[in-house]
Amino acid sequence: MINKMEPPPRLVEYVNRLTTNKIGQIELFRYDPNFVAETMYPIQPEEAVVLLQITCGGAAGQAELHLPGVHPHFDLIRFASVYKPLKKSSVSEAIRCVNSSRDEWGIARRRLAEAALNDLAAKLQNPDHSGSHPGLPKSLLLDCSQSYYSF
Repeated sequence: MINKMEPPPRLVEYVNRLTTNKIGQIELFRYDPNFVAETMYPIQPEEAVVLLQITCGGAAGQAELHLPGVHPHFDLIRFASVYKPLKKSSVSEAIRCVNSSRDEWGIARRRLAEAALNDLAAKLQNPDHSGSHPGLPKSLLLDCSQSYYSF
């Protein structure tokens, strides 16, 4: 007989992965505009495309953001500074941090973090399929990037 008061074992494993594994690395790649124009879609010189990758428990969540009208000397480190509190927190803590930081981060950085964390949570929820969309290899990401920041 099934005890309806106990959560299913798979749910317990998923919750444990979200609460016990800590975010180990946060990486941001600003794609080279020529790479974007040649492989993705046309962009103007004052535009930027940024990839955020968050690694936790052997999985990596990724999200991209198109930023129109950025300054030619866009500072990736300054842009990424809001993500520092996420380092070494669990995924569930990071999601709460993002949700509570709505005003300070701005909508673009908040949505980028939400998307990467949701991707990471999905990969942690179903680790058997996390390798089905592994993303680009890091060496290729670095080759296609104008700037890179990791912490």
